[in-house]
Amino acid sequence: MESRYSHMGLIHMLTAQKELDRGVDLAVWQNMTDFLTKLPAPRSGGLTVADATLAAYTMPGAQSRLQKSQKAPAREIPPYLHRQGFIPRCEEDFGGGGAYPEIFVAQFPLGMGKDSDNAPSSSTLSLQVGPDGRLAYDLVVRHGSKKSVVYTRPESAHGLQMQGPEAALEAAMARERPGKEEEEKELQRTKQAIEKELEKKSNAGRAQPQHREAEFVRYTPAKLVEGHNSGCAQRLLRLEDVAIDPLDPPRFKHKRVPAARFSPPPPVLHSPTRKLTLQDQQDWKIPPCVSNWKNQKGYTIPLDKRVAADGRNLQDVSVNDKFASLSEALYIAERQAREEIRLRNEVKKQKKIREEELREQQLRQLAAQARAERAQLLQQSRRAAAGDAEEEAERQQREQIAREREKDIERAVRLERSRGKRRDDSQRDISELVALGLPVDAKKQRTDSMFDTRLFNQGGGTDSGYKGGEDDTDTLYDRPLFAQRGGAGIYQFSRDRFSTSVGEGSELAAFAGADKTRYMRTGPVEFEKDVSDPFGLDNLLSEAHKK
Repeated sequence: MESRYSHMGLIHMLTAQKELDRGVDLAVWQNMTDFLTKLPAPRSGGLTVADATLAAYTMPGAQSRLQKSQKAPAREIPPYLHRQGFIPRCEEDFGGGGAYPEIFVAQFPLGMGKDSDNAPSSSTLSLQVGPDGRLAYDLVVRHGSKKSVVYTRPESAHGLQMQGPEAALEAAMARERPGKEEEEKELQRTKQAIEKELEKKSNAGRAQPQHREAEFVRYTPAKLVEGHNSGCAQRLLRLEDVAIDPLDPPRFKHKRVPAARFSPPPPVLHSPTRKLTLQDQQDWKIPPCVSNWKNQKGYTIPLDKRVAADGRNLQDVSVNDKFASLSEALYIAERQAREEIRLRNEVKKQKKIREEELREQQLRQLAAQARAERAQLLQQSRRAAAGDAEEEAERQQREQIAREREKDIERAVRLERSRGKRRDDSQRDISELVALGLPVDAKKQRTDSMFDTRLFNQGGGTDSGYKGGEDDTDTLYDRPLFAQRGGAGIYQFSRDRFSTSVGEGSELAAFAGADKTRYMRTGPVEFEKDVSDPFGLDNLLSEAHKK
């Protein structure tokens, strides 16, 4: 705590010292202002700057240039558009004005733009007066050390006791214990000062932009020249810095440092010359290169020389072990792939078998369900028939009548057939029976002759002389040689027989809502063969697999 309070006291002391110095500087500045205001105005006009506090003063160097221009004789300057061959060499060629833009040479009016590096630099300091009215000789010590604190007065070596009663009183007040508000205030000030110093150090490497305010200068030329002035006696110039382009490359020049004198090169020591021996000469002989493609001279090169020059025996051929490992890896990969394919096919086969079993089970369930529904319908119909005795009796009566009628029709048909056979079929030939479509008796077929009697006693044979020699009229092949006896055993539809056996106006059983006239049978019964693949899907799939 004591060190903290001592630190705070030191801060208060420094603050009081700064305030005191500020007051002294203000007094000195006020005295200098009063002194400058009492000075007389300059006799001759020059480059002046107007300031309310400092009055008008001449820029350094302007008076000497003005005197030189007044003493020098006026030089005739050609007017505009007549300056061909005119080259400005000195300041008199500019006439106190600016450069000539139509003359393409390096121009330095009023010395502007000249390299000032070679100019002699002055090391003389201007005299300054301290707060006590004495000359400040300590400027020589404090010159070039603005950041460091230099104690040059005798009072600095004796402490605060030698600085007077006011300084002692301020030191005593500073040693008092400060309050919390003062501590916070001083803490914030100290923190801000430290941050400011850190910011300066962090921004030291960055380019610091320099923004200076514009300055206005009243300019009066030395002599009114008709070619340069437009009739005005004075001009007001505005001086300001050109904006720095952040993307502009650096304009400084790198000067090469002259190389220092180097020592002479060390001598190269060589062994004494000696005469080559025969062995050395033979060792230095290099055999010629034998090309496998070119032989421009057409020389006959022995095979041993060609093989020796080939260089194939200089290195041993070694097979890398990676080839064997690659072959083994490929074999293992192929075996694993085959095993995976086999397992995949087995899984597909088992899956297909399970699907077929599931499908068959579903079909069996559907069939059982259909049988159960059918049995249930039969039971319901029987129960309904048992419940209505009168309807059952009428139904049985109708069925009895239908059966009796069917028996009568069958008996009539049999009588008709037997009566016709006894009357006609006994006298008919087998060919007539076949032609008429009547059934042929096997016993009659065995007993009768295998020849057709109508073929005999015909006049179309060889004894007829072939129709009197007419070769064009040959009727031998007008009729078929053999009758179609195979169709005798096939059933053929006959409308007369159907109407006789069933009845012309009899009603046949049919589905409800069906058109009875549309589906009348006019031919023999036709059957359709059950095809497993009616739409040809199997053939389509097989063709797709082949493609």
